[in-house]
Amino acid sequence: MIMNNQEAVDWLFSLQKSGVKLGLENMLRLCAAIGEPQRRLKFVHLAGTNGKGSCAAMIEAILRHAGYKVGLYTSPHLVEFGERIQVNRAPLTMRRVVEQVEFFKKIVAQLTVSGVEPTFFEVVTAMALREFDRQRVDIVVLETGLGGRLDSTNIVTPECGVITGIGLDHMDYLGGTLTLIAAEKAAIIKRGRPVVIGDMAEEARRVIVSVAQEQGSAMYFSEQPLPLTVRLGLVGEYQRRNAALVLRVCDALGVSGWEIPENARLAGLAAAEWPGRFQIISRQPLVILDGAHNPQGLAAAWSAWRELNGSEPPRVIFGCLKDKDARALAMSLDHPGIEVWLAPIEAARGESPSRLAELFHRAQTRIFHNATDALTLAMNGEMPTLIVGSLYLAGQILAALRGRAHQAALNG
Repeated sequence: MIMNNQEAVDWLFSLQKSGVKLGLENMLRLCAAIGEPQRRLKFVHLAGTNGKGSCAAMIEAILRHAGYKVGLYTSPHLVEFGERIQVNRAPLTMRRVVEQVEFFKKIVAQLTVSGVEPTFFEVVTAMALREFDRQRVDIVVLETGLGGRLDSTNIVTPECGVITGIGLDHMDYLGGTLTLIAAEKAAIIKRGRPVVIGDMAEEARRVIVSVAQEQGSAMYFSEQPLPLTVRLGLVGEYQRRNAALVLRVCDALGVSGWEIPENARLAGLAAAEWPGRFQIISRQPLVILDGAHNPQGLAAAWSAWRELNGSEPPRVIFGCLKDKDARALAMSLDHPGIEVWLAPIEAARGESPSRLAELFHRAQTRIFHNATDALTLAMNGEMPTLIVGSLYLAGQILAALRGRAHQAALNG
């Protein structure tokens, strides 16, 4: 009997019982079972602590405007599962998700008999590669999930590698220093393939440069943001830094024979969209949604707010996962004169608002039982609001907004 949509997604998420298993053996076995699509595809492979998603969105838009058929693989999804796997920015349909799950259920069952238990991320990555191969895309913009060296995506040999930046995140898996984390992410650099290196601390840069030299890889650096005369679809000074890096990716691809004219670069930068990244979801009152979930990302969102409004936000809606550095995030927000509304994330890894409240000492806090109530109150008021802390929280907010729009359509 064919699965329905919910059963298909539930089966995929049931694979999370295996947790996170860093390593490539399972992924290689999975891909061998489906004909090794990674050997036929072309890739831009991105790693980095922050900025991967925004850079991926801009690279995808530029390549599409240059006339290429582009696959895009990112995680997590915000509202619909198919957002993870897109072709020319069209998300995978639920019908196709169900078809893919039916196919992979059999593959996973066969592998399990032989002692291999693929994880959720491994199966979804294999689904993406199979889909991109089926649709005969020209190139795939591929975002790592966690780290680089042992990440499931690191079975590919890309046209160009990209390391957007290095910060302290996922330290339980990647190491507790910038140099250790940089070494993990530098492992996406493949022999003789170019790598674009973003702005980062010198200690991290030294590690990446050393690996690139060992691999004989041409290096392209990007540090200065694009001038204000270049129009971007994404908001904030940090996006101008990301955009400068993206143009260096275009330069590297150009040397490898990819034709990316200037008009495609400018059009792609202007057209790029990336939901949940300093996204203006209301102007009256001003409400901005950003998926920042580590201190570096939060600092960028804070800076972008000041750039837009000239001062700190008077209200923040905040929620985060248990495996994030909640104390460091709270310190970034715990300022006198700021209201912090604490909302739960509807996931097993979500930290409780009451636990988060204990971390605030200067800001005025308020606990909500769900994010939708906090959003509704903010949207019906007059005070500007910034929503941060997690991509999962961003997904809940966007789902709530989609529900409001759907209800408005029904009522209209």
